[in-house]
Amino acid sequence: MAEAEPEHSSVRLAVGRFDRIYRPGETVDGTITIQAKGGWNHQGITLTVVGQVELVRPPNSKGFFSSSTIEPEVVTVMNVPCRTPGRVHPGKTEIPFDFELQASNGKKLYDTYHGMCINISYIISVAIERGSFARTLSYQLEFVVETFPKPKTELRPLEFTITPDSIEHGEKTLDIKIPDFRVVGKLHKQVCPINMPFTGEVRIEKSEIPIRSINLQLIRSETVRSGGREETEASEVQDIQIGSGDVAREMVIPLYMIFPRLYTCPSVHTDRFKVDFEVWLVIYFSDGCYVTESFDIDLFR
Repeated sequence: MAEAEPEHSSVRLAVGRFDRIYRPGETVDGTITIQAKGGWNHQGITLTVVGQVELVRPPNSKGFFSSSTIEPEVVTVMNVPCRTPGRVHPGKTEIPFDFELQASNGKKLYDTYHGMCINISYIISVAIERGSFARTLSYQLEFVVETFPKPKTELRPLEFTITPDSIEHGEKTLDIKIPDFRVVGKLHKQVCPINMPFTGEVRIEKSEIPIRSINLQLIRSETVRSGGREETEASEVQDIQIGSGDVAREMVIPLYMIFPRLYTCPSVHTDRFKVDFEVWLVIYFSDGCYVTESFDIDLFR
C-alpha cells in the first residue's frame, strides 16, 4: 500500500546513535527525512554544523560588561553538501549524511554543557530553499560531545570535621544562636570522574538541638572574562536530602550523588571562561538555623 501524501511539507534530522553522543574524530552519521506535499524543486541541500561556546554576562556583573551577550567562541563550523539542486518527489524522501567531528584550526572541542552564563552546544541544521513563493523548510538538532578521557590517579580523599568554630558559611535568623554540634565525615574523592557517582559518608556525633534535615548540594561556579574583566556566578545544580528529621547520633549516613549530564562538565579553565564545581553539605536545625560546609571538587572524564 502506497504511503499517503503528507498534508504539509516538512524536514527532520536524526543521527545514528540514540543517545546522540559523539567524541572528537568520530563520524557523525544520520538521515535527513523530507515529507513533500505535491513535490517541488529545491536549490540544493546542505547541512551546517556549528559548535560554539556562548557567554552571557552574569546577573551580578554590575555593568562591568558593555552588553549582556559576549561574542561567542566558535570551536567548529562545517558545511556538508547532501544534494545538488533538483526535485523532491511527493511523499517521503530520506537522504543520508555523515561528517567527521573535528575542531576548526587552532580551536579545541569541549564537552557539551548547559549553564547559566556558559553554554557549549553543537548544532546540526538544514535549510531547504524552494524558490521565491514557497516557505523555506528548516530544522535543527543538537548532538552531544564528550571529549576523550583524561585519567587522573590522584583522587584526594578528604576527612572533615564540622563544628561551630569551623563554619565557613552559615546563616540564621536574628537572635538565634548557632547550637553546639559536631559532625564528622569523609569524601571518598575530591577529584571525581564525571561518569561515576560522588560518594562519601557523614556522621552526627552530637547536637544540642534536634536536626531537621541534612542536604547535599552540587554548586557550579561559572566565570566569564571579557575586556580584561571577569565576573563569576555560582548557581545550584541539584539538591539532595540525605537525612530527614533528627537523625540518630553516631549513625553513618552515606553520601551518594550522580552528576547530571549536560548540566555538569569536566572542570575547564580557558582564557575566556572557566567552570568549577563545589559540593555543599547543609545541616538544617529545628530552630531555623542552618550551617553550610563547602568542598571544592575537580571533575574529569
